[in-house]
Amino acid sequence: MVLAGGVGDDGAGNGLAVEGDLLDTLLLAVRMDGNLVLGVAELALDGVVAGCLGQTGVDTDAVVVRLETEDELQHGVYEHTEYTPAQRKQAWRELEKVYKPHLDYEGEEFLESGGYWQFQHHIYSMPFYYIDYCLAQSCALAYKGWMDENREEAWKSYLKLCKLSASDFYTGLLKQVGLACPFEEGYMEKLVERLKNA
Repeated sequence: MVLAGGVGDDGAGNGLAVEGDLLDTLLLAVRMDGNLVLGVAELALDGVVAGCLGQTGVDTDAVVVRLETEDELQHGVYEHTEYTPAQRKQAWRELEKVYKPHLDYEGEEFLESGGYWQFQHHIYSMPFYYIDYCLAQSCALAYKGWMDENREEAWKSYLKLCKLSASDFYTGLLKQVGLACPFEEGYMEKLVERLKNA
């Protein structure tokens, strides 16, 4: 059975099947080991689920930190269009020291000079794209906490979100389905507390 937006039960009890023409990124519920886990899914062009944050083996915290670091770099580069290539690399390396102080490139000159961000083609081809994953992941985590407290209510809200699809702006959609907005002061602290207590 396929639900609104092309997401539905696969009929074999294994979880959700993805069919049809979906957005590149959406909140997707995936049944794993009998537990409903929410994550962000990237859909390959052929319509198969290519990866899901929150799945075994993926460190959600590390992914979010990397994506937010890339977003902050992009803001800096757009604010300082006069930066030379060396200054952009220096800006990246400084961000790594703030957000990933444990990194040690052990003599890898290109990485030590701040070149890692150049591996991320989205920075060139689709600026400010990655932050969408962080926003979606924060909603997925909010749904996870909500489902731990009231599974039926959270599921109804999630299905409503799928049905609403792109009918409104991000903040408007969140309001319509009863989710707090990640842009609100104290959002992450409240989210972490809710997840800890669930």
